Amino acid sequence: MRESPFFMDVITIYFALLPFLVFLSIKLAINNKIKEHIISQMMIFALTLVFVLWFEYSVRFVSGYSDFVLHTEVNKTFLTSFLLVHILIAIVTFISWFYLLVKSAKAYKNKMNFTFHKPLAIKVTLGIFTTSLMGVLIYYMLFIY
Repeated sequence: MRESPFFMDVITIYFALLPFLVFLSIKLAINNKIKEHIISQMMIFALTLVFVLWFEYSVRFVSGYSDFVLHTEVNKTFLTSFLLVHILIAIVTFISWFYLLVKSAKAYKNKMNFTFHKPLAIKVTLGIFTTSLMGVLIYYMLFIY
């Protein structure tokens, strides 16, 4: 086990909690509190963006992946491949989530049809859950395993 940087601890905790925050927001929509659902989704998205930016800054300028990977027992090729898949899923999810938020807010404001929302929202939610789980697993492989 290796000591992890403070920023990695805090960011990992946030991303471990993110699926639960998303679930609570979805619960608002299920309970027909659509305005609250939209507001909570926008707040969660904005907070997630802050954590992603903090992570990117810290990894690039404070300490890097190459420093972290030196001390793990996990196969470096596997870990790097896992990380690349994680990054790809995260990018697609984040862009899709942003698109869903913008399109849904406009549809709500203009009292338009929401039939597009649920299928894309399910995919975005699965992407968020997958990305969060993979992020926590990467933390585990780098600092605990």
